[in-house]
Amino acid sequence: MDRAQKLRELATWYREFAERAGNPAIWAARLRTAEDLEQAAGNIENHRPIGGHALGFENGL
Repeated sequence: MDRAQKLRELATWYREFAERAGNPAIWAARLRTAEDLEQAAGNIENHRPIGGHALGFENGL
C-alpha cells in the first residue's frame, strides 16, 4: 500500500476516534493529529518523483 494512502487512512481513524473523546482537549488533539497526517500524505505525494518513490525508498516504511 502506498504510504500517502496509509497516512490518510490513519487520519480517518483519528477523526473517527476523536468523535468518541469525552474531553474537548483530547478531541482537539486527535483532530490536530489527523490534520498532521493529511499534510504528511500531501507532502509525500507532492514530492514524489515521476515513476519513483518519495525519499527514494524502494520498499517503503
